[in-house]
Amino acid sequence: SYGDGLIRLNETDRVTIDGRFNESGRYLNFSNSSTATSNAVFHIISDSYGESAADNMIRNCIISGGSNTVTTVYGIYAGGNSIAGVEGGYGISNLSIIDNHIQRAYYGIYAEGASDLSPFSGLLISGNKIGGDNPPDYVSFRGIELYRVAGPVISGNEIYNISIATLVNNCGIWIGSNVRNALIDGNHIHHLESWNPDGWGTYGINISGALSIENITVSNNLIHDLYTWGWGSDNIYNPFGIRIGSGTGHKILNNTVDMNGYFEFIYSSNRSAAFLVAGGGSGTEVRNNIFVNRMTGSNGSECFAIFSYSGSVFNSIDHNNYHVSGPNTMLGYLVSPIATLAAWQAATGQDVHSISANPLFTGTESHLQNPASPCIGSGAPVTVVTHDYSGIPRHPVYPTIGAREYVPASYWLGNTNAWNSGSNWNRNVVPDDSYNVIIPTSPAGGNYPVVPSGVFECHSLYLESGASLNIQGQLKVINTQP
Repeated sequence: SYGDGLIRLNETDRVTIDGRFNESGRYLNFSNSSTATSNAVFHIISDSYGESAADNMIRNCIISGGSNTVTTVYGIYAGGNSIAGVEGGYGISNLSIIDNHIQRAYYGIYAEGASDLSPFSGLLISGNKIGGDNPPDYVSFRGIELYRVAGPVISGNEIYNISIATLVNNCGIWIGSNVRNALIDGNHIHHLESWNPDGWGTYGINISGALSIENITVSNNLIHDLYTWGWGSDNIYNPFGIRIGSGTGHKILNNTVDMNGYFEFIYSSNRSAAFLVAGGGSGTEVRNNIFVNRMTGSNGSECFAIFSYSGSVFNSIDHNNYHVSGPNTMLGYLVSPIATLAAWQAATGQDVHSISANPLFTGTESHLQNPASPCIGSGAPVTVVTHDYSGIPRHPVYPTIGAREYVPASYWLGNTNAWNSGSNWNRNVVPDDSYNVIIPTSPAGGNYPVVPSGVFECHSLYLESGASLNIQGQLKVINTQP
């Protein structure tokens, strides 16, 4: 228990803290049980101009703070010498935070550069689990929060159970002032809650209303299950999946946002939106997204798939799916509420190829696998989005709308036992890493597969009860995310 940074990397370069054993797992556990103000488990410091904290890495650790109610408790704090102070960090660069589990804190990860002229650079936050499975271990305020950072990459993190009941807006990923050229890709953000009865907001991803935020790319993210008390027709104190408050040149691409939570205060005309532009946002590109709103619990509420005060913010908007369902939902807002896709297209003068249809989600994580989904093949190729949330290559001509590319099933027929013969598969091709493989109990041809010498791949592998598979070579199953 220590009332500051438990582990302090003070103007230190090239330090690696790695909790792996045999290249996997999380076998190092760091816990700062202090409930004093202004403390962290890890504190990365560069407090003086001309000094640096460069090329450091924290990976595969379990990182636990002492409290998720004390407002200045951090899992990882990177900045100046004073935790929660006014000074950011000078010369912090190439900090990698990879595959950790961060829990029991007010903030999961907080990073702040010293100034716009001396920003934090080379920040990688990837593959982390931020949140807890039980209320005492939740992260309550912000999963990740950045200020004055150049070119950060935030990818493949699960941010969940961000829950609070005080007078603040909580958020999965918060982009603050002077953040430029960020990539926010492939994150799973879910079960965010704001329960103060005075009505405060909760956001999946928020590009805040601060100054000098430019060129933020938000792609392949899954966002669902947002819950709030609700606070009338307001664009701050309500739930929003992806929210833009300012900035220019943002790209919102291939995300899946499912507003399937509810309002606790059922007698207020609350507002929610899967995607909201509250201010700024000029030059924004919005393509290949699924925006769903089916929130419940508030009489007279306004639940939109998309909301913007002005159509002029959209440099390009097309190939999206806007779906709403429920008594208080409406497709969009542009100067005034818009009920239908045709009216939205007329108002924006764009979105010609967009649809308004039930995406037919399967599973609890908005995972498109139903072959009848209207989102399959309805997107358009985007140069900067070559893979989906799970790392599956996007279809080069007809990609799926949303965070997940449709993965077709390859069903074993068993005319012979040769895995590497296309005639043994229902699609007449040998499956690769883009196929889900199914081996049935009773193959039509009577033979179970044998994987010969060599290396073969599939996206996932399912053996029905009683089925068998003989692997003599190598079979790589790619599916690493649910």
